[in-house]
Amino acid sequence: MKRENDEIHDELIRQFIRRGRKADERPLSPCTRRRVMQSLPSRRSHRWMWAASILLVACMAIGGNLHFLEKMTPSRHVATLTPHTVVPWPSGISHARWKDMLARYDSHPQADSLLRDSLFRLCALYKEVYGWGCNWYCGGKVEAVEATSVRDSMPGFTYLPTQAADSRLSTAWVEGAEGNGIGERLTFTFSPHSWPVSEIKIVNGYAKNEKVWRANSRIRKLKVLHNGQWVYTLQLADIRDLQVFLLPDTLGTPSGKAPWTLSFEILDVYPGTKFSDTAITEILFGPAAH
Repeated sequence: MKRENDEIHDELIRQFIRRGRKADERPLSPCTRRRVMQSLPSRRSHRWMWAASILLVACMAIGGNLHFLEKMTPSRHVATLTPHTVVPWPSGISHARWKDMLARYDSHPQADSLLRDSLFRLCALYKEVYGWGCNWYCGGKVEAVEATSVRDSMPGFTYLPTQAADSRLSTAWVEGAEGNGIGERLTFTFSPHSWPVSEIKIVNGYAKNEKVWRANSRIRKLKVLHNGQWVYTLQLADIRDLQVFLLPDTLGTPSGKAPWTLSFEILDVYPGTKFSDTAITEILFGPAAH
């Protein structure tokens, strides 16, 4: 009853103000009370208005704001993958140096005696990434690598997105957003006729040496989007080695009529000891279609 009286009083004040009169000018007559009551919406209509509002908001969320729902339920429908294989990756060796050492290994008269040597570890990594013969890169083609942000260059150093796909441990993509780069993306655009991807291989952080690797932030969780759709979450270990993720489903464009994309969005990081910048040294793909 008190709420009803308050509503009547508020409506009466509004009417009196519109007429240029004070609300306490005269007592509330039965006729005025009845007229005001008739102008107020009923409690039943209030309930219908609330129900309609809730339904409208739900429809808007489902139909026009899927990104909001995606953030609210990030792991319910998206598989989280952990590394299937970890391959030791010696640091400070360029792609050209790999080829040179691989040639020396192949021509060594006592190759079997090198199994415990670091050279064998290097050759094992080369085989894992590129294969002994034809591999994914024989038919897989990345047309462009782009990022939502890039750290400012320094004298002698750049941090471009293409440096996450150059097969060099001395370079990396480093995001340029405030903080640890949560939400920043690295996007690979593939040729329409590129072979599909069933493995993703990542060297986490800025891996050119141990000091730099620890100083910068590394990725803890990485969202994988295929043509803009969230398909997997990668749970990366905090190590400098090559981490290989096997995908439950092959990603690509079977029709071969349009370019397709894989995006990698930073969800969580291992904080660096000195810098908040988050880096990725390499993202590689495999294997070749058979």
